[in-house]
Amino acid sequence: MKNITLLFLTLLFVGIAACNNNDDNDNDCLDNQEEVGFKNYKVDFYATHKNFVVQPATFETVTEQALLKPAHQEGAFFETVTEQYLSKESFKRHQILDSMIIHLVANSETDSIAEVACYHFFEEADFVEIEVPAEYKTRITYQLAQQGTGVEIPATYMTLTRRHVMSDGEIVATTDEQQFKRIAFSIPKDQTMQEYLANQFSHQSIMECVEGNSYKIQE
Repeated sequence: MKNITLLFLTLLFVGIAACNNNDDNDNDCLDNQEEVGFKNYKVDFYATHKNFVVQPATFETVTEQALLKPAHQEGAFFETVTEQYLSKESFKRHQILDSMIIHLVANSETDSIAEVACYHFFEEADFVEIEVPAEYKTRITYQLAQQGTGVEIPATYMTLTRRHVMSDGEIVATTDEQQFKRIAFSIPKDQTMQEYLANQFSHQSIMECVEGNSYKIQE
């Protein structure tokens, strides 16, 4: 009985080895192996909001001459004065989306990776307006403390620059078509594209990359 069992196991292992070493992939081996197939998809990852666009604030640079040291006579004494001056006016900034860079296996057969910017676009009620405060810089000037007795020395000036708001930031409606980046995928044929992406997002804890908002699958 032991000899029969040993003979059966020997024949089984020989058959498996022959199948694995067969370069022609004949039908006998294919009967025992499931061939893995792939299918192709294209996915459009949106890059712009479908209804709105942000117009950022615009600025112009204004320069002015400011007194650094007053006119005086040679030998005069001065006190230094430190003061703040406006260098950039306050303005409004708006946020209508969040974004993240993600890496996806675009080709399951070759394991090639695609880097994609995934945007989550807000509903109008969730838009964010931020008031960016004005900015100030420090300058030092000289104030006459005691007049001198020598020759007259003219006043000196310094140039100050300031960023003046020409137009504040705002959100405006648009009818332009959404821009997108199209990524080609090759995935196992036993999965849908939705399942494939959901699996990759789950492994990377990506919550805000959502079909219909962030991307569209081309059937």
